[in-house]
Amino acid sequence: MEMVLPASYAVIEQEEMLYLDGGFYMNKGTVRSIVHALGFSAALNVATITAAIKINSVWMGVKFGAIGGVVGSLAGAALGTWVNSQAFVIADNLVTAYVHGKGVKWGLGVSWAIIPGLTGTVK
Repeated sequence: MEMVLPASYAVIEQEEMLYLDGGFYMNKGTVRSIVHALGFSAALNVATITAAIKINSVWMGVKFGAIGGVVGSLAGAALGTWVNSQAFVIADNLVTAYVHGKGVKWGLGVSWAIIPGLTGTVK
């Protein structure tokens, strides 16, 4: 059996297929506030901000886990782990936006066709 495409189909890249519409825009003021809250210093770089996000992901996991019960514990562990796995993407976009005085358009995408992750575009 052969796949047949309609006569008016459009070829798209794999990246476009993996992007899910939606997300939100974080303006430059919010970017500034977050970078400062994460411990802005003269050594502003992706590694420093990544480490701060990873530390805060543990705190977020504990707070969600405090909801109680099995659901709270699982939600806390899942959220903390996911944010920790996205720390570099978050830090890279925050630092780039901060340095250039711009905001970030955040969205969700998937990598390897199954793993949900953040996408960021500095605008």
